[in-house]
Amino acid sequence: MKLNHVSPARAIEEDEARSLLKGQTIGLVAGNPLLLAAMNLLEFFRGKVLWAVTCEKEALQEAAVQAPDLVILTDELEQGYGPSLIKELKTTAPNTHTLIFLAKETAVVVEECLEAGAEGICFNSNISDGDGDFVKALRAIAKRGVYYPEQVRKKAGYVGANPFAMVLPNDITEREKEVLVGLTEGLSNKELTAIR
Repeated sequence: MKLNHVSPARAIEEDEARSLLKGQTIGLVAGNPLLLAAMNLLEFFRGKVLWAVTCEKEALQEAAVQAPDLVILTDELEQGYGPSLIKELKTTAPNTHTLIFLAKETAVVVEECLEAGAEGICFNSNISDGDGDFVKALRAIAKRGVYYPEQVRKKAGYVGANPFAMVLPNDITEREKEVLVGLTEGLSNKELTAIR
């Protein structure tokens, strides 16, 4: 994989990320200390990071003291597990949103993240060719929506001939289906109410 760090598209994405994160506070959680340090050094995170840790327990302790607006994390932690951390954060810091990057790109892990309540799920393998997944996730979360790119939805079994039959009860209304589709596309509550 080769990253082109000076491309015009990348500069536009960085500007949008900077704009979307304006006024936001961030917690970073990654099991790999090198990755954590690199994330912490990103220019568009400057002045926004409240804390950066490698373990689930440390993240929960920090969030109890200073709950950030957004926690960006990985599934693999030095101690603990990303989806488990998301689930705990939803209890201890309910206003904190989460964006998780998955190294383990399996249906089981995706399902664990969905059940935990992650607002954004991205695959590590799509970082260089994910069509701006990071910025799209930030955009959706800023609108109080969710972002699950097509690769994630496919892995979870939500893309196919009849995805609703796979995961939803039979008595779901058409309106409920529309809302769920809108949520997977990252629509905000205001945008969801405008559908119709």
